[in-house]
Amino acid sequence: MESLLILQSKQAQSAGEAFAELTAIVELLRNPGGCPWDAEQTHTSLRPNLLEETYETLDAIDSGDPKSLAEELGDIVTQIVFHADVARRQGNFDATSICNAVRQKLV
Repeated sequence: MESLLILQSKQAQSAGEAFAELTAIVELLRNPGGCPWDAEQTHTSLRPNLLEETYETLDAIDSGDPKSLAEELGDIVTQIVFHADVARRQGNFDATSICNAVRQKLV
């Protein structure tokens, strides 16, 4: 994909920095010496969590509570970052390739 030069808004820049920090936190948690529970997770073991967070997000949408929706969307983003880290460690794909694939679909 040919790169598009897009002038980033402050919001876009801030979101990118926050996503990078979240990705780094998950990586640290899953590294040796990090959290044993996080380190042992697989796509399969995380599946129920992703499903639960999806249903909780739908409930938040139905409730009309923006604070709850933001929290639940954050939980889904966390699930995506966890799955990306599992895949990265398996040599399959990573958070960057996920974002690039979405960009290709949108533009």
